[in-house]
Amino acid sequence: AGVFLLATIVSGQSPLDPVSCNAAQNCSHCLDIKAECVWCADSNVTFSTPASRCSESHVGCAKRVTLSPNLYPTTGGSFSDKEQVSPRRFTVDLPPHKSVQLQFSIKPAQNFPIDLYYLMDHSYSMNNDLQTLKTQSANIANAINNISTDYHIGYGTYVDKIATPFMLFGEEGLLKQCGNCKDAFSFKNNFPLNSNATAFSEAVANDTISGNLDTPEGTFD
Repeated sequence: AGVFLLATIVSGQSPLDPVSCNAAQNCSHCLDIKAECVWCADSNVTFSTPASRCSESHVGCAKRVTLSPNLYPTTGGSFSDKEQVSPRRFTVDLPPHKSVQLQFSIKPAQNFPIDLYYLMDHSYSMNNDLQTLKTQSANIANAINNISTDYHIGYGTYVDKIATPFMLFGEEGLLKQCGNCKDAFSFKNNFPLNSNATAFSEAVANDTISGNLDTPEGTFD
């Protein structure tokens, strides 16, 4: 089953927006005043002033000039594993002060592509979270596979900016930030996006925690 959506597009207001259509001096100005204005281009009809040719009625005019929106769906007409919205693109010719409704059909795809990148804080206070991720990594991959078989999963880690006062430094350079921690770093792309769920789980399982000074933080610098 699909879902239908309606969207309304309204063109911007003209700086010339008097109450009466009779303020117009030519056809272009007439049609720019407001949506209800009609220009009579019938040469057999005589008007006292040019502005009189612009009106909201002109019932007796044989040649009425008005503008109407034109709507063209230009791409997409059917659904597929990677096409969830139809049509995907519209071309709209929209006169001033006019509006048009766009109708979309939406049908969730059964096998749409998914990219999931798990970015984790690897400072020592997140060690318990790392252990949880290690036990759940296979479940995460399986859960994605139940949604779509067209997926990629990745894993990255960050600690902090490799500079004082964010890290501990000694005379010979960067020190270990905690007893059993691996060397601190700014960011690592441990497991680039890949469709191998087993390799993802192994990359997480083999990872170890790092550390930094808790304050201040310079991760995004």
